[in-house]
Amino acid sequence: MSAPVQNPVTPHLQPVPGGFVPGTIAHVTGTFTPGAASLIIKLQSGPGGDPADDVGLCLYGRVREGQLGRNSFTRAAGWGPEELAPGVQGLAPSMTFDVTIMCDPLQFKIAYNGKHVCEYMHRMNPASLSYLNVASLPGDLSLSCVWIEQSQNQAPAQPYAAPAPPPAYSAPSPAMPYNPNPLPGYAAPPGMAQPSPYPQQQQQFPPQQFPPQQQPYPQKANKMMGGSSGHPGGGGGYPGYGGGGGGGYPTSGGSYPGGPW
Repeated sequence: MSAPVQNPVTPHLQPVPGGFVPGTIAHVTGTFTPGAASLIIKLQSGPGGDPADDVGLCLYGRVREGQLGRNSFTRAAGWGPEELAPGVQGLAPSMTFDVTIMCDPLQFKIAYNGKHVCEYMHRMNPASLSYLNVASLPGDLSLSCVWIEQSQNQAPAQPYAAPAPPPAYSAPSPAMPYNPNPLPGYAAPPGMAQPSPYPQQQQQFPPQQFPPQQQPYPQKANKMMGGSSGHPGGGGGYPGYGGGGGGGYPTSGGSYPGGPW
């Protein structure tokens, strides 16, 4: 886990060593000003943000409307279609906020004040997102703390390996004669063992080598259930605005320990 940054000024840029790979969790806490209009948090590939860098997630809150939007930006295609979560409780001027963004293998999961509110499917490899950028303007909010949790055992995903070559042919060993009454304490001859209670998949080819399984997620935040679900950042504005650039959650069939999920 990176050391928490206390009371940083906005905008605030923080590196994410190794990229925002699955298992990484970002926390951003603070307080909106009475005249706050927006909350803008980006996960981006470089320190400059859009248009120089890709933005894998632009999370922006329309504070006066209580809406939380998500989008992404690529240098090749620009901004994508907006996804919007309306009616986010506590997203209002003069209120405190606690935003948690967690990356799993398929999507980002976003919690607001300890409650899961939305997801955003990956538009690019999250390992390429090396910076967290709180791009809100000073007049909108004051930050209390920003920190990033990363599993100590995280490793970049490895490319799939080619199938292993078949073993060299060798002459079969002489077959053992069948004994219908094997001695006690000895296993039954090959082919006569009890069937497994679970179905076995036939393997027609030598096994492939796959990347290592992702490590357990850190156990550092509050518990909650999953839910559902641009803005031209950096100096531009998200749709409907002219200013400002741009938790736990269960995954499919499982849940993360600790945290608001």
